[in-house]
Formats: sequence, C-alpha cells, structure tokens
Amino acid sequence: MSALIARRWLHDARAGLLGWSVGLAAVTTMYLSFFGIMDADIMGDYMASLPEGMVEAFGFQDLSSGAGYAQSTVYGLLGPVLLLIAGMTRGVGAVAGDEASGALEVEVTAAAERRDVYVGRALGLTGFVLALGAVVALATAVISSITGMGLSPTHILAGAAALTMLGLVHAAVAFAVGAATGRPGVALGVTVAVAVLGWFAYNLGPRLADWVQPLSPWEWAYGESPLEQGVDGVGLALLAALTLVAFVLGLLRFPHRDLGV
Repeated sequence: MSALIARRWLHDARAGLLGWSVGLAAVTTMYLSFFGIMDADIMGDYMASLPEGMVEAFGFQDLSSGAGYAQSTVYGLLGPVLLLIAGMTRGVGAVAGDEASGALEVEVTAAAERRDVYVGRALGLTGFVLALGAVVALATAVISSITGMGLSPTHILAGAAALTMLGLVHAAVAFAVGAATGRPGVALGVTVAVAVLGWFAYNLGPRLADWVQPLSPWEWAYGESPLEQGVDGVGLALLAALTLVAFVLGLLRFPHRDLGV
C-alpha cells in the first residue's frame, strides 16, 4: 500500500518535479559554463578585493579549480537554495498542506492506514529529492566534460550525494513537523530556522567557537570537500541518521493525533 501511495504522490507531483528539474539544470549549466571563459587572474584580483569575512561566509576561497568553483557557485550556494526550497515546500505540503486543504481526507478515510499514508508519502518525497539531485549531477558531468573543469565522475557523484542528502534532511524535517502538527506554517518556520541556523553555523561558526561548525548539517555535507576529496561516508551517515530521526518522530505522532479533515 505504501508503494502505491508513493507512486500516486509522485504522479501528482510530476509537474513540480519537471519545473524544479529544469530550474536546477539551467542554474547548474549556466554557472558552471562560466568556468571555461573565466580569467583566473581577474577573478583572483576580484576575490582579493572582497572583505575576508564575506569570502569565508560564502565559500569563495577557491574559484580557480573546477572543484572549488563548482562548490562555491552551485553546490555550496545556488544548488542548496533551490533544492532546499523544493524539498521543504514539498515536505510541508505532503501531509500538512494537504490536510489543511482537505486533500488528505480521501486517503486517511479510505482503506489505507495512516502509517501507510505517512510512509508512502515519505517515500514519494524521497524520490522527488533524489531525482533533483540526479539532475544536478548529470548537468555537472556534462558541463565538466565540455569546459574542462577536471571533475571525475566519482567526485561529481560524491558532491551530488552531499547536496542531495542535505536537501533530503530539510525535506524530512518539514515533512515530519507538518505530519506531527498538521500546521504548514509551523512546519515551514521550523525547517527554515534549521536551514538558516545550520548555514550560519557552517559558515560563521568558527568565528564563534570551535564546537559550533561540527553541529551543522552543512558541515556534514561539505566539510570534507566531496567534489575534491570524494565521498565522505561519515558525513553522509550523519545526514542519513538525522533524516531517519525526523522520519521516525513524525511517524510516532501522525497516526495518533486528530486530523483537521
């Protein structure tokens, strides 16, 4: 039953999936394409003219290498912004949004149990985020081969895995909080707070205290520079664990609360 619900949810979300896929592919292609025509000396002088704090906050320390440029532009900035927005909005809408609009009533009043509805929609949301991550990986591979960025397939997969898991963590939080509370505004607010605090902890945490940055999911994703160093198994495991914790907490609450349908 859960698999059937997941397929139906993904079918209903196909237009949004297509739109976000086109957007992510376009952004990845456009920004990575600049690497082949960028003058390294001019870019270096420009970076040197920026305040040190700004360079550190936005991850612009290395724009001369293919891995550094891809991380600074797409994987560390624009990609997460788009993927997190896509995952969070879909996560909020998967249960809480449909509950508020009355669209959830058909499934929860039919033969399907609430646990099946929750698991099925969680699987659909996971597939949604994974598909978007695959789009970024494919676009990166194509542009890297054209512009000579020097990114190996394994390092592209490592970077895409980190980006995808970062998006999945936030999508799972939005989904679980929405399912636990039935309030889309609360779910979105909590997830945005998690994303913003995590970003600040990753980029500005070292200026506050040594222990701040390691608490950030962004650090788990990008702390070991996967586009340059390859897969970081520990970081991916931490992201997967946080995703699982969010899923379980939502599952414990959703089947037992009163629904506003």
